[in-house]
Amino acid sequence: METRVHALTYDLRSSNNELKDLVEHYKSMQKELKDTQGQLIQSAKLAVLGKLSASINHELNQPILALQAYTENDQRLLEIGRYETVKENLGEILKVVSSMHKIVARFKIFARKSSPETRACFISEIIDACLVVINPLLNESRVKFSISYNVKMKNYSASQYKFHRYSLT
Repeated sequence: METRVHALTYDLRSSNNELKDLVEHYKSMQKELKDTQGQLIQSAKLAVLGKLSASINHELNQPILALQAYTENDQRLLEIGRYETVKENLGEILKVVSSMHKIVARFKIFARKSSPETRACFISEIIDACLVVINPLLNESRVKFSISYNVKMKNYSASQYKFHRYSLT
């Protein structure tokens, strides 16, 4: 009987050790999986950041080139005294700067972590803001997108931030 108890005790200890080894292996694999998942998430974030950076570059490059051209032309026009044309060009420069400000503001809304205050806005405003962000990607993919606001749209009280975040993810 004593031999049988020793044999069963030995088997039980062996099984217990095997179970401990399996638990340790499971914990190790779980940690490795979490680490790999974290790396995958980081890679995805960097890929999105790269595309977003390319979009920002594309959206701002044209206005910057326009500003450069206007500035160079205005320097020459000032030298020859064409002040009225310079004044007109300055008006165009203000439009370009305003356009750039809108582009940056839309990206800033998209990237913001905390949501701004809720305000009354038209759905068309939100759609237009989202299009500013995704248009470069649509163009790159050769996707033609057009929208018509023929229908009178209602004014809604909402956070533009939330619409941007959910519509662009």
